[in-house]
Amino acid sequence: MLRELDIPADWVAEHSLGALAEILGSGLEPEEARELQGTILLAFPELEVEDASIFSSPGVVEWLAMVHRRIPHLLYFLEPSPMSGAFEGLMRAIVSPEVTVPPDPPPIPLTPQPLAKLSTHLSAASAFGIDNGDDWRPIIGRFLAPLDAEVRTGLIEVVRHDLDDLSRAR
Repeated sequence: MLRELDIPADWVAEHSLGALAEILGSGLEPEEARELQGTILLAFPELEVEDASIFSSPGVVEWLAMVHRRIPHLLYFLEPSPMSGAFEGLMRAIVSPEVTVPPDPPPIPLTPQPLAKLSTHLSAASAFGIDNGDDWRPIIGRFLAPLDAEVRTGLIEVVRHDLDDLSRAR
């Protein structure tokens, strides 16, 4: 079941998380987290303009960057299909504003810096999943499906390495 979270325009303008930190934070019980895994769609009904990408609305990309920084495992909860815009939103949020983003996937140039930032978010979502009794591979695999196989494999290896390091540190 998909769950649409309508993000108010004032949250975007004020760079506020509102209740998201509680709704999608690390304090959820594992069964609650697993129930929400992959079901959340972020929507901005007050900011939508007909025939325009939501990412061109003032403040949306900056708000997404703030949310992904404050809830690094957010990808765990987001609906992963390309049509949901979750992956595109993250990629636009982690790329510097000067980068021109083409309208078709992949949403940004996949250079080393964005890939490193992406792997950090994938690792956070994967670790959150493991902590809540989930298998991390399908969680991130669905987000990475539209990418080139070589890039996808490389990112999965980086996440696997990060998880191994985290496991040794615990």
